[in-house]
Amino acid sequence: MRVAIPVHDFLEKASTACRAQRCEDAIAALEQVAQLAPDDSGAHYFLGYCYAGGCRQHSLVDPDIAQHHLRKALSLLQPGDPLERAKVLGALGNTYMASRQLPQKARVLAAFQCYEKAAGIYREHRQLDSWAREQYNLGNVCCQLPQESFPHKWEQAIQYYTHALEVRTAATHPEGHARILENLGTAYRELLAGNRQANLLKSIRCYREALHIYTPSSFPTENAAVHNNLGNTLLSLAMADPLRGIRHAQGALLHFARALRFRSRDSFPGDYAITQFNRGQALFWLAAERLQPEIYLREAQLCFWEARQNFLVTRQAELARRADERLLLIASLGKCGVPWQDVGVKSKFCLQSQGQKMRS
Repeated sequence: MRVAIPVHDFLEKASTACRAQRCEDAIAALEQVAQLAPDDSGAHYFLGYCYAGGCRQHSLVDPDIAQHHLRKALSLLQPGDPLERAKVLGALGNTYMASRQLPQKARVLAAFQCYEKAAGIYREHRQLDSWAREQYNLGNVCCQLPQESFPHKWEQAIQYYTHALEVRTAATHPEGHARILENLGTAYRELLAGNRQANLLKSIRCYREALHIYTPSSFPTENAAVHNNLGNTLLSLAMADPLRGIRHAQGALLHFARALRFRSRDSFPGDYAITQFNRGQALFWLAAERLQPEIYLREAQLCFWEARQNFLVTRQAELARRADERLLLIASLGKCGVPWQDVGVKSKFCLQSQGQKMRS
């Protein structure tokens, strides 16, 4: 006669496997719990958390399976436990953002609703740190909303990030504070409404504040990302402020060089390619300003070639195509015999049409 194993034995097995970072064994034990006690909201929550890779990445990570369990957990929760509901909603929002099956607009809007509900509960119960986390998540969601349907998305993102900074300060949450500042800097850089130069200067201030925390010795990867983004903002400022454009573009080159100190071709080929592409953009812009055009165009060509090769290595076909476009333009300028002093208008136009979308 087969003896049934009690639920708590499987829970103990799951807990032991989790502590040992054997995620696959933990999931197997939790699946048994869910079968034996299908109305246990906690089992479904932890299954959702594990399938989402909440602690670490593993072979069974699947955000869409995680969604199923988190939605089940939500439906089983009692009305009198709002903070538990907020916790599940936040986790569910994360799985929507990572979904492999839902179209982008659908998953982003579903995540927004989850984070918004969670934030409302946390605010009502004065759980301000958790509220700030959801404000940060809401800002991230806004950044991914389609521009044509949500024309004010960058203003909304700025508002959410600003709220998060009120709680997650440099003193209490230094790393989280820097992360929010970096995203806030990107939102200001993308914001076209209002005074463009003022927005870009705010972006620069955010990135520079983040660098006070993301020092090269403590956070080399994050430091490189911020320098990359700061270079992009300075290049955008060069286009918005033509009187000091050359100085801004040269400043952008300095920041791209600093980013490349920690973005080697061998260790971080994708990040290396992004910064090389952006470096090529700055060199191209300087050539367009009739400043040593032969030298700058030759250097830009090398940057775009490096970017293209590494985009192909990392299987980023669309970004490789953008680098190809730049290489073809430079080649056509030489073949057609276009005088270097006439490069300006054409290459400025191409830079503006591409925009500075590449960022960490």
